Amino acid sequence: MKRKNYDGSEYIDRPDLNKCPDCGCYFGGQNCPLCGKPCPEEMKAGNRKPEAKPKPQKVKVVGSFAWYHTWWFIAVMMFISPVIGIILLATSPRKTWVKILVSLLIISPYIILIATTYGSLLFIGLSNKTQVPVDTSLTRTEYIEACDEVDVEAFYRDYSEYAEDYVALNVIVEEKITDSNIDSFGSEYNVYYLCSPVGGGDYKILVRDCVQSAKRNYISGDVITVYGEGAGQITVYGMGNTPVSAPCVYAAHIDVEK
Repeated sequence: MKRKNYDGSEYIDRPDLNKCPDCGCYFGGQNCPLCGKPCPEEMKAGNRKPEAKPKPQKVKVVGSFAWYHTWWFIAVMMFISPVIGIILLATSPRKTWVKILVSLLIISPYIILIATTYGSLLFIGLSNKTQVPVDTSLTRTEYIEACDEVDVEAFYRDYSEYAEDYVALNVIVEEKITDSNIDSFGSEYNVYYLCSPVGGGDYKILVRDCVQSAKRNYISGDVITVYGEGAGQITVYGMGNTPVSAPCVYAAHIDVEK
């Protein structure tokens, strides 16, 4: 057994003294003063091989955390400022796996919240890009052939009868309205045109610009033929958030009269 120094800092080796092979006692005589065993030749001073100095052992200190590394203070800082709380936890003298586990438990609600929020926005954005309010499975020719010519007055008076029907109407543009509301189709299709019959009349309808091939700007006085689908009565909000309510057609194709 090796004897430690009085302060426990290092081991003693006395090459100038004999050493008992049983109890490890260093002495100057022939016999060990503790157990009385005679000292063998190989353990006498001058014959013994010097012992290798042992590696210093780490001393574990329990309960020596600074006040700012205590659990209660870290927990308080997590509520006040999660970033500071995580930094205090990371710099505390605790085991690595404890730091990782506690950090994951703390930030997991934030990760879930962020993932849910941005995931919902991404889903809505993708839906708005893919959900077109008109049938895109038909070619232009097929779509126009599927439309029935409807009188503007008939469409205005019985708009519910034409909901989701393929219709063709000949109208004159009176006003362009950019709807300030964002609906399920997003802002890509929020351009409307307030139109009236070519021959005149008080029957106002709305044409929503959902042209599949390429969007165009139409101005007051343009005579257009709209090929689209009945959308029922709707309300849009233009400049100054002024509401405009009228029967609406979702336009898949628009021809301008030359």
